[in-house]
Amino acid sequence: MGRIKRLLTLVLSVAIVLAMNASVFGAEINRNERMMLDSFKEEPFASYLDKKYINQFENFFSQDNVDVEKKTATLFIRYFSKAIVEYKKSGGKGPVFSQSDVSFENFQYAGSTIGLYLEYDSSSNRFYAIDASGYVVLDSSKVIKDTDDAKQGSNSQEGESLGVFR
Repeated sequence: MGRIKRLLTLVLSVAIVLAMNASVFGAEINRNERMMLDSFKEEPFASYLDKKYINQFENFFSQDNVDVEKKTATLFIRYFSKAIVEYKKSGGKGPVFSQSDVSFENFQYAGSTIGLYLEYDSSSNRFYAIDASGYVVLDSSKVIKDTDDAKQGSNSQEGESLGVFR
């Protein structure tokens, strides 16, 4: 009887130890999403794309329901690259988007390849990307708002780059 108690105690102890060590894994960035993030460090993206937007993309790709395939990643990079090139052609300064702007259309195409809807609000000179569930994934508004009286009159100043760009 003593041996059975010891064996039962040992089995229960091992089961408790194993149960305490249960791990939960969140979504990971796959190879294609990593390729997209790495491409942002190269031209034409590197000189125009702020780091905070790369972080917002990385957060988006880390979600459980986001899994980008290679073909989709390639299309995204192609359209996003075209959008940057068109932005550069326009001088790369200030608010340059309109609903019919070639650069804006390419940004929209790029976003749509990965399930994002891009919208530009010309009244506040801000753009944002929304996923299928309505969550704002990218947002160009400032985290800390200017409170200086001189800056409250307008959201953008001459020569200031558009949110996502430096």
